[in-house]
Amino acid sequence: MRMRGKNLLLKLDPEAPDFTNPDRPAKLLIHGDGMKIAAPLVHDREKLLNLLGGLELCFEANIIVAWNIKPLFSFFKAITGKNLDLGRIWDLKVIEHFHAVEEAPPKTVEEALGRLSRLPIESFAPIYDKIYTPFIKTILPQMETTGLAHQKKKKVVYPYFELEDSANGRLKCRGAWKRSYLPHTMDKDDKANLLPVDYDDVFMYFDFKAFEVSVLQWVSGDTKLEYILGSGDAYPQIWRATTSLEPDQHSKERAKTLFLSVLFGSGAKSVAEKFGTDEKTGRELINRLKQTFPTAFQWIEQLELDEGNYSTDCFGRIRKFEIGKDYLVRNFQIQAPASTICFKKTIDLYEKTKDFAKLSFHVHDGMVILVNKGEVRKAANIGTKVLESDDDMFPGLKLQVSCKWGRRLDQLENI
Repeated sequence: MRMRGKNLLLKLDPEAPDFTNPDRPAKLLIHGDGMKIAAPLVHDREKLLNLLGGLELCFEANIIVAWNIKPLFSFFKAITGKNLDLGRIWDLKVIEHFHAVEEAPPKTVEEALGRLSRLPIESFAPIYDKIYTPFIKTILPQMETTGLAHQKKKKVVYPYFELEDSANGRLKCRGAWKRSYLPHTMDKDDKANLLPVDYDDVFMYFDFKAFEVSVLQWVSGDTKLEYILGSGDAYPQIWRATTSLEPDQHSKERAKTLFLSVLFGSGAKSVAEKFGTDEKTGRELINRLKQTFPTAFQWIEQLELDEGNYSTDCFGRIRKFEIGKDYLVRNFQIQAPASTICFKKTIDLYEKTKDFAKLSFHVHDGMVILVNKGEVRKAANIGTKVLESDDDMFPGLKLQVSCKWGRRLDQLENI
């Protein structure tokens, strides 16, 4: 059948083909004008290369729409060791979720195109091309096919990530594979048992420090927070600026508790309970914090929902809030931009380290790579530099990164 020049809709059956389980059949469904093809996704390298490699030339379509197509790229990379490129694909599930549209998978290419046409594709395209396309085609397939050896289970296990299943756009993970592990919910046993497959490799964990503070400063333009973020460890300095007390070993955690509690809407009673004090003191701490950083907290307090209980973040992500839960808009207006920023920085880290390291997994505001133990210092220097550097997508954002390394996830050491 000829596909060239046709608009196409791509879907997977099941939605997450399992490359760790050859006994679980899967197929790629290709819908076109007046045609439907079911291409089997086989666990054979040469056959899969011939099948999907040949489709690259056929997919010279006008528009290719897909529904949750990321697992196809992971499956192809796991079986062939290569990255798959089928041209520009608009993932309708990703785009609709970004714009707070929740619908079932489209049944026809006409339905998919109709739904796509109702979305602000032109304004969304720069973010989609810079962030979501690399995540769909390269970043998540790289992480999902970089296995770890589980000593206790005596097998190699892999993560699976949902790109658009959290309210604020952050990655979620679930056990979609026969041989899975869950990066976001690892317990002590998992951390002790999960090891790099290559004996000479070690983990390197990069984590953004005071990330919510950094994002709040950037979206609000608070100059005092900007100064603090550019001068070292943020939370002890926030404690000094707010209380006029010199920081001690407890100040960092106290400042973090106070700042995030007030940022996300806690009142005097809640703050008092967290600090083990009375409500009057809790109110005083809140007032001092707001007086110290008036620009930041005035910005967060003026947030209001649009008609229909919608809110839009600085990158254009939309979320609809349930009636009575509009207080969650504070969290959304910080966490949603944070997820976009973290995605972009993960892409940058991958591009700068892919020649000597492997992107392993992503946890909230942090990312983990595998690197030969002889390249630890090199990776730390390059990773820190790229993650803390300025970016055209969010110019002026002050970021601080911590870096740890080790053979075991439960025994990582600071660099």
